[in-house]
This record gives sequence, structure tokens and C-alpha cells, in this order.
Amino acid sequence: CLGMSTFAYDTTLNSANSKVSVYRYQYISNCSSILTISGNVATCESSLTGYYGETESIEVTQTLQRKNIFGGWSYVDSWNDNVDYHKISVTNYSHGLDDGTYRLVSDFTVYTSNDYEESSKTSQEVTFAI
Repeated sequence: CLGMSTFAYDTTLNSANSKVSVYRYQYISNCSSILTISGNVATCESSLTGYYGETESIEVTQTLQRKNIFGGWSYVDSWNDNVDYHKISVTNYSHGLDDGTYRLVSDFTVYTSNDYEESSKTSQEVTFAI
């Protein structure tokens, strides 16, 4: 997960014994964004686990994107979902894909009683040819 809002830093040592700062989330334990393509159907899976007792609700927006001729990313499909719980796991499908390279971007917002935290996770790129 790549944090976009509140997070804290820990100091740790890397393999060269140099101090490095790594971020840790306040309310997010882990998240994932997984794209698989079979035939011309994309399966888009997003999940997040927040800390029990802290997380009150979670929203997720899944966006399926296709690499365009300029090397950027174009919109293909999107879905929104939410739960009033500390975990979310959603799967959606996009049919009728054209040849190309695709990725899934999962944007999460985790809410507590008086705060929130955002995270975005991008899947590995998947190339599909008919």
C-alpha cells in the first residue's frame, strides 16, 4: 500500500546498517489489488484489512485501466463499494476486453471515529491478446 494521508515513520536499519525511515499506517494492516485476465474477461480483486477496534468503515474504488498508445493509462471500467467493518474484499468483472496491457488501481479510504487514512494499490500489469 502506498499511503496518501496520515502515517507514522519508524527508523530501522537496512542491509548496509544505514538508518532508513519506513512508513507504517495508523489504521491499515494490509491491502492488495490483483488483476487476472482469462479469455477477454478481467477479474478485479481488491482487499484491505484495517486494525480491529480502530477501523469503523472502509470505502474502495476499483479502476481498470488500459495502456494507451502514448504510454499513459486510459479508463476502462470502475466500481465502488463500502463496508461498516474493519475488512473489505471485493471482486468485479469487466467483459469484452480488447488486446492490450491492463492494470487495476484500488483506492481505499479507511475511516475511524474521528480520522481517516487513504491508500492506493496498483496491481501488476497484465498483457492480453486475443
